[in-house]
Amino acid sequence: MDGFYETHPRTLYRFGVVTQAQAGGYPSSLNPHVTHHVLVPIGQRLQSCQILCPANGKVALNLYLKLGRELLNPETFINSSLFAEVVDLLRVLVADNTISINGIGEITMVSDTSTRAHVSLPLELAPVGELLDNALSSQPIARLSSIDLELQYTPTGQKTTADHPATRSLTVTDFNSLIHVQPLVLPLKLSLQNFMERFVRRNLLYQTPLVFNSQWRKTLESSIAYRQSISRSLVRIAKESISDELRVELDKMPSKREGESSEAKIARMLLELQLNASTIPNTRVRRSPSSRSSSGAPSCNMGMDEDAFSDQEVASEPWREEACEDDQEDLDQHLMELERNDSDVSLEVLPATIRK
Repeated sequence: MDGFYETHPRTLYRFGVVTQAQAGGYPSSLNPHVTHHVLVPIGQRLQSCQILCPANGKVALNLYLKLGRELLNPETFINSSLFAEVVDLLRVLVADNTISINGIGEITMVSDTSTRAHVSLPLELAPVGELLDNALSSQPIARLSSIDLELQYTPTGQKTTADHPATRSLTVTDFNSLIHVQPLVLPLKLSLQNFMERFVRRNLLYQTPLVFNSQWRKTLESSIAYRQSISRSLVRIAKESISDELRVELDKMPSKREGESSEAKIARMLLELQLNASTIPNTRVRRSPSSRSSSGAPSCNMGMDEDAFSDQEVASEPWREEACEDDQEDLDQHLMELERNDSDVSLEVLPATIRK
């Protein structure tokens, strides 16, 4: 896309896979990596842009599944219980009218040589209203093109104690059999649902609200009339003032478009203030209809408050997307150091690739 460069904000989470007995038949943790692929106008920074969906209204959610450092072939998990659970959780979002996902398109397997093999789930999004779209045209706009969702499970290491003999490490064959058990085993189900709740609340509703948070979009759109009324009133007051000071200040306001009126300047600046200073609503997620397992044990609470989670931020130097595989050993070592932590860890990096 001419005139844009691509950047890749990335988030890393960690969730323990809780089992009653630390058997070798289960992975020890789920370490999801979420990467947003965003097209930013050349000359702008991502932080100064408003992120909107592509013009076609579809964002591809690319799903990767790994055990340790080994990437599983999509053919081995597309018919699994684990993949079905991911799709079911996404369908919960489609039914929620506070989230602007209208549906899920045709699910496909992608195995061309230019990308790692994955399953692609096109998310069909509700368009931004015409009034809001016109108001946002005064802002620098970036476009979300796709989201990579890498579910990396860490196999349980071999442990030998006086009470417990050494357990065999989980192999890819074992894991492949485990994710096909019907229904999905509770430890995997809980860790996956806990992550998906955080992914929706943070990565979709909070980080990209103009794409996925329909309540936030409605809030902005409903305030357009108030911003225009305030702008007209301020211009009228300035014109009718005895002093020239207000009129001079209006003339000195910077324009972003040729011929931009004083009313339009004020309305634009009020919108910028609202976008930068407002608290984004609707960062809670609906409870899944299948919120209890067949055994009666509660699964993921899909309606937990924002304060129920304490995100732990970890500082890190950015790295480029193409270097991620080379840095996997460093990442694995970092995760091992965090093994004693019960909370999840998020890691934000902003590598960029120029598109000429």
